[in-house]
Amino acid sequence: MTEPALEAETDEQLSVGWAGRVKNPARTALRGQPLSGDKQAVNRRAFVMRTVMSPARVGGLLVCAAAAMTLAVGLSSASYSNGRPAATIVPSLVALVLGLLCVAGGSATPQWVLAVMPSVSGTLICISMWITNTPLDGSELLFVWCVFFAGYFLPFWPALANTAFIAVAYAVVVIGRRGAEAGAPPAIYLATTLVVACGLVSVLRRRAADSLQEARTEARTDPLTGLLNRRGLNEVFLRECERAERERRPLSVWMVDLDHFKGLNDAMGHAAGDRALQRLGDILRGQLRGIDVVARVGGEEFCVLLPNCTTADAFLRAEAVREALAEEFAERGLPLTVSIGVASWRHGDLDGSFMVDAADEALYAAKAGGRNQTQV
Repeated sequence: MTEPALEAETDEQLSVGWAGRVKNPARTALRGQPLSGDKQAVNRRAFVMRTVMSPARVGGLLVCAAAAMTLAVGLSSASYSNGRPAATIVPSLVALVLGLLCVAGGSATPQWVLAVMPSVSGTLICISMWITNTPLDGSELLFVWCVFFAGYFLPFWPALANTAFIAVAYAVVVIGRRGAEAGAPPAIYLATTLVVACGLVSVLRRRAADSLQEARTEARTDPLTGLLNRRGLNEVFLRECERAERERRPLSVWMVDLDHFKGLNDAMGHAAGDRALQRLGDILRGQLRGIDVVARVGGEEFCVLLPNCTTADAFLRAEAVREALAEEFAERGLPLTVSIGVASWRHGDLDGSFMVDAADEALYAAKAGGRNQTQV
């Protein structure tokens, strides 16, 4: 197969809309609704985490559940409180009110409230135990609820401090009511159990968070080059376009495509093609500023987002990168060059779709004009 025939196949993949050609799926996914859809999905998840599943709301529900259960048991059995039902009802009502306030406050609840919530709940339990003289009636199991909340939602040391406070408070109650000989063993058992539970929950929470972060990173990263993939780029696109709209700062984009890449794969194998893509990613990373964003969005296609960069600056920088890439590949004996399309953001283009369209058309013009060039 001749090189023009090979390149005709590449051009068929590279199409744009202004000449009636088939859209390139990788680039089309950077435009219009996919960006907005990603943003809406992210916003929905963030809204759920901030409101429905906020730590204050979860803690408030736990407190309300414990208070409701204690009220139900206390009102149904007079012997539960040793003839002092008020000592059970009043702390339970206080806990219920506090829990409802946290549920109502949700994510607006102050952080210091979350930090003391386990200790306050434990104190109410201890007050009821002391007045009713029931430190060993099973209600001490409610301390585990407090520790689970602390271990999961609080940093390790504040969680451990809450756990230690609850353990000491219970030891005071059980030893004060049952004496040292009868009260020390359950105090020691409970303290040990609470500390172990707090540690395990904290470790599991940390591991789950690390695994989730790793999964998020993998979902946004191209495994071959280590650059962002299309999904990761979409999120950055939205953020940078919103910033450009808000701050009236320039924003430009490159669409970069390797010339003759299919010929390289056919002549030297896919391993050589993979190495060329990796090298292209490394060179782009090395040539860009810290605020620039580069992503692999297709087989041999890359997208570079340039915040605070005008069209003229973007063109000059693209030319420098194109020449550096041509020299690098020539030194390695690879018949590769790059074509680059440059475009800039304009007011009202909130998802960057018009900017990507313009860069896409500029890239096709560079390919149609002979390749190894930059077009605006």
